[in-house]
Amino acid sequence: MSYCGGIIQTPNLLTGDIVNGRLSAAERVIQDLSVETLSLSRTEALCGYPFDFTTPGTEEQDERLLYEHRDSLTDVARANAIPLDKLPDADKHRAIVEDLRRHSAPYYDLQQIVRLLVLFREWRQIEEALIKYVANHVSSFFSTSLLIPFGASPSPSLAFTAYYHH
Repeated sequence: MSYCGGIIQTPNLLTGDIVNGRLSAAERVIQDLSVETLSLSRTEALCGYPFDFTTPGTEEQDERLLYEHRDSLTDVARANAIPLDKLPDADKHRAIVEDLRRHSAPYYDLQQIVRLLVLFREWRQIEEALIKYVANHVSSFFSTSLLIPFGASPSPSLAFTAYYHH
């Protein structure tokens, strides 16, 4: 039996965004629906208390967390929670966590790819700002008389190259 619900459909949406170059849309999806966030709602619904199933060791049922969570619920929330006699035992808890991990793995991988692409984009913006800064500030540091004897025309890109090769 699969316990995954919405986790399975989301990779198709995320894949489409990535393949079609909609990085901002993919980034928004993982901000709103990260595996970690989905994990909390799915585990609460299936195991009786919220936890991040991607964390190692959570396949072991934590009765202390379960009862602490149940004690913190409002009367209305407790009435809507899994009845105590329907809570999964330790073996079923392990099966649920393993199933959630297995079915969410493709989405988690895509989420990590999107996060990596976002980091590359941010680095590229920093790199571009650095190139502009060096072009504007370092070119004045090197006099054109230093560059012309080498047969080069004075340009910001040449100044950038000269700065990093000396």
